[in-house]
Amino acid sequence: LMGLAIVPLGFEEPMATQRGLDAACMASPWLLSLGFSLTFSALFAKTLRINMLLSGGRDMRRLTVKAGQVMKPAAALVMLNAVIVAVWTAVAPLRYVRTAVEGSEDEYGRAMASYGMCSLPRAPGSDPSNGGGIGGIGIGGNDGSDDDESGPWWVGVLLASLLVAVNGLALAAALYQIRRAGHIETEYSEATYVKLSMTFLVQSWLIGFPLLFAAGRDSPMGRYVVSSTLIFVASQTILLLIFVPKLYFHREWKRKQERRERERERKMQRPTWLANAEEDTTAA
Repeated sequence: LMGLAIVPLGFEEPMATQRGLDAACMASPWLLSLGFSLTFSALFAKTLRINMLLSGGRDMRRLTVKAGQVMKPAAALVMLNAVIVAVWTAVAPLRYVRTAVEGSEDEYGRAMASYGMCSLPRAPGSDPSNGGGIGGIGIGGNDGSDDDESGPWWVGVLLASLLVAVNGLALAAALYQIRRAGHIETEYSEATYVKLSMTFLVQSWLIGFPLLFAAGRDSPMGRYVVSSTLIFVASQTILLLIFVPKLYFHREWKRKQERRERERERKMQRPTWLANAEEDTTAA
């Protein structure tokens, strides 16, 4: 889901109607938030269950941890993300607006060049021609929308910030559980590789955000390339550093099981010298 967020970022005229472009603008937050929350809520639930079982084992207590006990916080995180983005979509959604490039007017004042981008509702007193923003998302636009049509501009900013804060807290909680499970073998927990993937993820965003600012509001192609690269790196970091080692250890486990099975069968076979002795006795 996180990787699919790249697709709607590239929509523009005449690929879709204005309504379709507006929907594509909100599709990216939906895919990013739900993809991120589904991934880390699953990891959080699994690691929490393992930690609960191990804590009971250390206390010499018999403990049964049902899947429903650890799935509740994971489901709550996904639902909270869905509710926040749904309210954002209903109250102050992103809209696709086309903005004239500054200084591109001809002698009659007509814009000769423009660019399109996703924009939050216009802030009071903002320049209507200002479509700048981060990652192809700006505040304000020249589509003539106002607070009555798109909702108050600060609602979009507030909900976007709330979405980042909720997922940040969830990530911190997941990292805490992963830290507790750091001594568990990779066969049962991905703690080491999750921490490694988070390190690469944070580094990529620390490098990417300054590039988004440096791209400037008049460089939509630069913002699109940087945004797409950041989403791709985030998705591949999770896939390569968490699931590839898991698949490798699973394959190694199967090989060990096959070797044990062959060794067990070999030990169960009758020794050759005993079989020969029985044949000689029978012949005699």
